[in-house]
Amino acid sequence: MKTKSIFSVIALCCAMFCSFNADAQNKNKTSKDNLIYNEVDSRASFTEGKQALGKYLSDNTNYPKEALTRKSSGIVQVRFIVEKNGDVSNVEVFKGVDPILDAEAIRIVSTMKGLWTPAKVKDMPVRSISYLSINLNPNQAK
Repeated sequence: MKTKSIFSVIALCCAMFCSFNADAQNKNKTSKDNLIYNEVDSRASFTEGKQALGKYLSDNTNYPKEALTRKSSGIVQVRFIVEKNGDVSNVEVFKGVDPILDAEAIRIVSTMKGLWTPAKVKDMPVRSISYLSINLNPNQAK
């Protein structure tokens, strides 16, 4: 009877160890899949090119009226992640000008879902950090 109990305990411990080990491997794979790369073989880019990016920014910028009355303008530098599927995430101001203009820069970049070609490492798409400078000027106001 004791032998059966001892084998049951050993079997239970082995099963628990194997499940913890498998769980750790899954977490390891997931954390590797979520790495954000700084050094890549090819950088993320706006899919249609630099000129198209400039046009996109121009067409989609809504210069805030409050910024006009405050006579705010300047270049807002934004940092974001280009995901493996070309979406953008984690958009944040790296160097701001005015809270209203900063919010507009975040809004513009956040609308660029699926418009980027992701960075690559060994021909595999990876998540990477990108930077963009957005000139918010009342002369460009719609």
